[in-house]
Amino acid sequence: MVKTDCPIKGILAFFIFVMFSISHTIAHGDWSSVAAPPVSQSWSLNGVHFTAAGEGWATGIDYTNHRGVLLHYSNGTWISVAPPSVSSDWLLNGLYFTSTGEGWAVGGDNSNHRGVLLHHSNDAWSTLTPPSISSDWSLRGVHFTSAGEGWAIGSDEANGTGVLLHYSNGVWSPVAPPSVSSSWSLNSVHFISAVDGWAVGIDLPHHRGVLLHYSDSAWSPVTVPSVSAQWSLSSVHLSSSAEGWSVGADKENRGGVLLHYSNGIWSQTSLSFESSHWVLSGVCSISANEVWAIGSDGRGGKGILLHYSGGAWNSVFPPPVSSYWYLTNIHFTSSGEGWAVGTDGVHNKGVLLHQTASASPTPSKQ
Repeated sequence: MVKTDCPIKGILAFFIFVMFSISHTIAHGDWSSVAAPPVSQSWSLNGVHFTAAGEGWATGIDYTNHRGVLLHYSNGTWISVAPPSVSSDWLLNGLYFTSTGEGWAVGGDNSNHRGVLLHHSNDAWSTLTPPSISSDWSLRGVHFTSAGEGWAIGSDEANGTGVLLHYSNGVWSPVAPPSVSSSWSLNSVHFISAVDGWAVGIDLPHHRGVLLHYSDSAWSPVTVPSVSAQWSLSSVHLSSSAEGWSVGADKENRGGVLLHYSNGIWSQTSLSFESSHWVLSGVCSISANEVWAIGSDGRGGKGILLHYSGGAWNSVFPPPVSSYWYLTNIHFTSSGEGWAVGTDGVHNKGVLLHQTASASPTPSKQ
């Protein structure tokens, strides 16, 4: 049974033949905006993960105090938790919890040009000294298959490669990345089991996304489908070893990217969307038949919510937040129970959206 973890950051409205098209809009789709707790004068959210409907965490960046943000949700309320001391300038990107009391958060230490590893145990967060990678590197995503087995990924700016860290027997160890190009990095990671996983990112020289597959105890690059002359991948999530999705941005056409994994092959799903400038930053596969993707509508100045159900993608009209905001990450514990996080650019604070629905929303024509 695969956990619905998601770990988890514009296209010309083109009219072409599509495998699935966004032809309907669902008003809010049982999503609501939740007031964020006070953190500082300027902050944002990058990651969210729940172990149950009533227990979860979110991570981000406190720009005022130059440190990571930790928010805890319990008993129906979000509170800001003081982070442990890391350095004079650091941030958090992703997080993953294996149980209510055991979890990890990762990011970047700008002062020391290295990754950040935070561990939550015994009701407290602590800082771990990361392994030595290079003179300049950071972490962007993390995923665990059990309390003792996990991976963290990111970017090695000094050597122009992705970062792969493996956690086993209580120790984080660097794993030599496979050869992709002269400059590439990773943004997201998801494992189906301890022996089957995926990581995605960007290949800068070739202006395209990166797909890495972990199988037979090794990472190897997978040939990506042809999308455009310039595109990248931000998030990946699978519902099983045979079914999943990855999302990102098509910079050439100023739109989002949706890749579908089925029958051992990644293929592009082309979509028409009402905005002329949009991107996708997060995806969560609840099951093979139900998926959510989130991102940013650059033209409308608001977050994007896309829902896949019944073999089709539908646009869900988001709840009101401000005149300029966007979404970065999403996580569901079950169908109809999930959270999305992001940034309110008007009020310089994090965004929290909650979906509580007794059943999947029914699309209605615009």
